[in-house]
Amino acid sequence: MEAPHLDDSLHGHVIVAGYGRKAAARVLHRAEIPLLVVEISHSVFGGLASDGFSGIWGDITGEEILKAAQIGKARILLLTVPYQNSVRLSVERARRLNPTISVIARALRTDDVLELRKLGVDAVIQPEFEGGVAKVRQALVQYTGDGAAASRLISDLRAEFYDVGT
Repeated sequence: MEAPHLDDSLHGHVIVAGYGRKAAARVLHRAEIPLLVVEISHSVFGGLASDGFSGIWGDITGEEILKAAQIGKARILLLTVPYQNSVRLSVERARRLNPTISVIARALRTDDVLELRKLGVDAVIQPEFEGGVAKVRQALVQYTGDGAAASRLISDLRAEFYDVGT
């Protein structure tokens, strides 16, 4: 697949890999942060333009796609894809092309958190853990009525979970 050519003025942008979870792109757009979406699913990619986003159709693990997304000038790589092999390859290749890029990645399983941290991922998010955290935070707030105390407990829990082994 030949990589598309994008406007060379793109700089300091966020590359969002995976548009199936549209919330990330929507929030970044509302914050007026420049972004570019990379999506492998043709049916999902088809909705990008109608949603007002620029993007590239292709596999984020490919160096030619990373280059087309202007990884060398990007500030952040946000990997929302659910496949750990794709995340791992993307991180390795992105770091080779832009050693200073900040990488935020999804960990499919709890065991993947440590592996991604060892790869140098700056922020790892594990959706099942985060879903549980959101539920327990709601329970704490409803039970105690103290949102600040709940936030401190949740912050400690996240630190324990994500900082293991680093």
